[in-house]
Amino acid sequence: MSNYQPPGPPQEPAQPPMQPPYPPMGGPVGGMNGGYYTPPPLTGFGGWLVLFQICMYYYLFASLIATAGGTILLAMSYAKVDIYDQLTSMMQVSSATYQGLLVFTLIYTIIASIYLIVILIWFYRRKRVLPKLVIGFCILDAVAILATYFLSPPEIGAGIISTIIHLLVLAGWVAYFLRSRRVKNTFVR
Repeated sequence: MSNYQPPGPPQEPAQPPMQPPYPPMGGPVGGMNGGYYTPPPLTGFGGWLVLFQICMYYYLFASLIATAGGTILLAMSYAKVDIYDQLTSMMQVSSATYQGLLVFTLIYTIIASIYLIVILIWFYRRKRVLPKLVIGFCILDAVAILATYFLSPPEIGAGIISTIIHLLVLAGWVAYFLRSRRVKNTFVR
């Protein structure tokens, strides 16, 4: 028997298998991921967390301004200043009703400001408990928004559209902090 084979059509050299466009890893070929680079997990303060930071700073600033304004208006109400009387008569609200709403707003904005400062400190320390704190803050804020809407007399003009938009934004942040892979990978300490 002979090992001679007749010449056939020219054969093309064997092509290597198609490889992903990632650069090879420095480790051994054929490791757990086939020797190719896999993108790192989503971590850090990128993505939607950038917008979250901006929102928290804005909300802290607005809470501090509302606290200062509420304090001034409350002081004016107790001092029986004419401007305060003109303000309540222009809005057609009784002084006692407006004063009660001011006290509620002042207490809430002080609590919200302290809560936001704690959230921002723990945000940058990447604490594991932060998503629960943010969800708690969103629930607290939703309760305050609904209480303000239902306790406010119609003359003040707490709009249903702005209330719904604010509640939808809060629901969006809750969903993000519950489902986001970046949040789970970033807040680990």
